[in-house]
Amino acid sequence: MKRLLLFITLCLAPVLLLSCACQSKDNPGEDVGLETNPDPYKPDLSTLEGQWRDSVHTALSYAYQGEVLKVGQYRMPIWWKVYGNKPAGGRSLYISLHGGGQTDPSENDGQWENQKQLYTPSEGVYLCPRAITDTWDLHFRPESDAFYEQIIQMAVVFLDVNPDKVYLMGYSAGGDGVWQVAPRMADHWAAASMMAGHPNGVRLESLMTATRSAPSMSANWTPCRRTTRKATYTRAISWPGRGTGWMARTPPPFRGWRNTPAIPIRRRWPGSRAT
Repeated sequence: MKRLLLFITLCLAPVLLLSCACQSKDNPGEDVGLETNPDPYKPDLSTLEGQWRDSVHTALSYAYQGEVLKVGQYRMPIWWKVYGNKPAGGRSLYISLHGGGQTDPSENDGQWENQKQLYTPSEGVYLCPRAITDTWDLHFRPESDAFYEQIIQMAVVFLDVNPDKVYLMGYSAGGDGVWQVAPRMADHWAAASMMAGHPNGVRLESLMTATRSAPSMSANWTPCRRTTRKATYTRAISWPGRGTGWMARTPPPFRGWRNTPAIPIRRRWPGSRAT
């Protein structure tokens, strides 16, 4: 009898060990090491959209998990936070560009950290990219466009963002970036909002039919003649039927430009007194 029990035990031991191993794989403990960002992706290759999503998932999984994008010699760290419940049609995406510019990397890093705390939308993904350089044009270098494209693709596939609800905003040097990137990639944005940025001679015709836009500026923000340049651009692109700007003379289709006047008050800034 004892020999029979020993024989059965020896036969069942490999089965029990295999079962435990499978269970450990299906239900990893804390010491196994979970992914930083959960990825519930399930491939569906039966449609063209499904095949596109699968290709994006393969190409950008590293960026979603590591929170950094790489294109050529450049890298762009990204930070995001999801707010509210996901609507039936998908989340909104707010890409928010930080200030800084022609300064040392630590100063631009500080501006990036500050930008993370500026806005808390009631719904959507609030995403702050760290610019790829530390130059004055850090957000609108020609190489930046590919990064913004990949941010949108990653957000659509990994974060359930609706591609028709992607918004661009930026402050100071980030506002400079909005002036340039919004018209350059106009068909990507549902709307764009520039705060305290300089247009630097950009042409805005592509915004007429593609993107709702709103520039805003403090009345006290005088560096680089930003307030006066913003006013000049506002007059040039006034609403249809109001003023003599080229937008007023352009027939539909037209989605809109919102003129926001210079703000004559101080607004509170995290840790400082910015106007």
